[in-house]
Amino acid sequence: MLIEPVRCGDVEIPLARPEPADLAELLDAAIEEAPYWAELWPSARALADVVAARDVAGLRVLEVGCGLGLPALVAAARGARTTASDVDAAPLRYVAASAEAARLDVGCTVLDFAAVRDDAGRYDLVLAADVLYVEASAAQLAAALPRLLAPDGRALLTCPWRGQADRLAAAVPAAIAVAGRGTVATTSFRGAPMTVDVLELRRAD
Repeated sequence: MLIEPVRCGDVEIPLARPEPADLAELLDAAIEEAPYWAELWPSARALADVVAARDVAGLRVLEVGCGLGLPALVAAARGARTTASDVDAAPLRYVAASAEAARLDVGCTVLDFAAVRDDAGRYDLVLAADVLYVEASAAQLAAALPRLLAPDGRALLTCPWRGQADRLAAAVPAAIAVAGRGTVATTSFRGAPMTVDVLELRRAD
């Protein structure tokens, strides 16, 4: 396991990620799809930067499809009561290692946002970075948000392609409204400048 510092605004997180040799093993063991969670995607960096600039102290925060969990870890560093969740248990081991290295209290739980139950819990802020790469995911996340958001809750999502944010905004039920849209600057894997869409949703009921 490799731990590298990642800075988001004024927050620095010691982020745990697979060693190159471990990543090769994960790729060899992958049956249905590659372990996308093992990469720190530009959208996750962008969302972590957005969270670092917000006052989230005391909020109950959930990151869905967390992968390495950088946005969740930044929220915890900013004083939020944070849970990181993913459909796969494997990345949660790395999130827990990052939290331990940073001395942060971050809960980790296996959660499939495509099958959220009514008793999944209510959160003040739901975070999601680059979770809409499968077309059906927009409708699945849209259906999950009313079950996950507290009465005054909000969701922040980052997407690398504008069409993904459009699909989610079009799919949200009447209980959810679009509170804002914008872009945030980040860098690609090769260090080239790029922008990522940011979509903010809120409860409307």
